[in-house]
Amino acid sequence: MTPTITVSQSGGVTLAIEYQTNTTGFTGTTGSTDKAILRASGTGGSVIQGSLATIADDGTLDAPAITVNGDPVALKEATKQIFVPLSQMYGTSTHPAEEYTYAPINGYAYQVLRFPNSNQTHVAEFDFFFPPDADTEQPITLKAIWRNPSYPAATGTVSWLLRVQPFPFDQSPDTGLGNTFTSIPSADNPIRSDTFSVEYSPSAATSFWRFQLERTGGDSFDGDVYLLGILLTYNTL
Repeated sequence: MTPTITVSQSGGVTLAIEYQTNTTGFTGTTGSTDKAILRASGTGGSVIQGSLATIADDGTLDAPAITVNGDPVALKEATKQIFVPLSQMYGTSTHPAEEYTYAPINGYAYQVLRFPNSNQTHVAEFDFFFPPDADTEQPITLKAIWRNPSYPAATGTVSWLLRVQPFPFDQSPDTGLGNTFTSIPSADNPIRSDTFSVEYSPSAATSFWRFQLERTGGDSFDGDVYLLGILLTYNTL
């Protein structure tokens, strides 16, 4: 309402105040979503509507997607993946997995870590420094990518064990993670990729971890195993 003031000077001063309706306000509905961001409805400039985007009391913006000039904006990755090549891995001092050049017939030679068919346990390990955005209190997934060089002749089941050790590496690797798993080589593909999860929080805050992958001696797989690398996936803060 807009006030109108009228002044009369006959026999004194009289003030008459009259309110008029303001017809330039907004109409429409904000919808039923709490904290929704308002936006224009149409091009008239006087009608509003709600939206799927919200702003929380602490200022957090939540929206299904954000684009700039039509291009999607990646605000944050929920997970990240890093491939750990063989050049970053090595055998342990006792019963190490062996650096080996695999040269298949009519194929190109390439480097692998060889876990021989043996009654002895063989181990490979690598160190990894997680970046500041890594949430190491959430499960970390490792995918071992390996080859069955005896394909399709070798049969049986490979038995693996994963260990984790936080820096400064002055304690025994944690074996209580429930990460023993078995793998049966595929009948139609010599390449395997086995996924296993690490649910582990170091006793001391650290981003520097050591991972050990062990092939348990005496498993039922009657051939060597050639490790090609590890694909590591972690959650971000």
